[in-house]
Amino acid sequence: MDGPATRYIRKKRWKNMKSKRMLTALALGMCLLLGSCVPEETQGGQTGADGSTGSPGSQTAVYEAMIAQLQQELRELQEAQLQQSAEYQDRIDRLEELLAAQGNGQGGNESSGSTSTPDVSELFSYTETAGGLEITSYHGQDTLITVPAEIDGRPVVSIGESAFRNSPAEQVIVPDSVRSIGWFAFCGSYRLSSVILPASVEQIGYGAFDLCSRQLRITCPPGSYAAEYAASYGIEVIARE
Repeated sequence: MDGPATRYIRKKRWKNMKSKRMLTALALGMCLLLGSCVPEETQGGQTGADGSTGSPGSQTAVYEAMIAQLQQELRELQEAQLQQSAEYQDRIDRLEELLAAQGNGQGGNESSGSTSTPDVSELFSYTETAGGLEITSYHGQDTLITVPAEIDGRPVVSIGESAFRNSPAEQVIVPDSVRSIGWFAFCGSYRLSSVILPASVEQIGYGAFDLCSRQLRITCPPGSYAAEYAASYGIEVIARE
């Protein structure tokens, strides 16, 4: 039979084993508890380009935002393309009308055996304004356009808004009588490379020479309003007295 010493040793071993089991169970419980408390950002998250981490849900939100931004950019590009296409179509329609008019004019001249020069009133539309007349539109197809100094004895003092828009002009001469040029007056005249402006011009509206030739040069007196305007828009200036 076991003596008191043997029973004491066995009892001590049992307590030690029981304590180890309890510690093991406690450790496992703590591991499970800590595992459930780990933030989502560190559970299976991926590190982004900026060093941040995110859960699959947050990454999905980021990707959705990126897709929305790309879709918005695509819509803006499509709208810009449509706008540009519309402008080109307007220009094509205008040129086709001019070519058709020129073809009809040539046919008439061949049958009659003579040529005729259109009257100023046929080339230009105009309206009354303070101090004289304002050119409102041009109906010809000449590449060299000389704006008349007067019509029916009255001075031409202004070139109106969009008056020569999308014209076939390559060169334009503006007389000394003109004091102002309206908004978008020559906009879209993509061949226009030379404009002669007098010192009398005191006002040039916004976008007057937008979408003209990249080689556009303005010839005008040094120190004039036209020279300052051209310089402010990065247009080459050729000085003349």
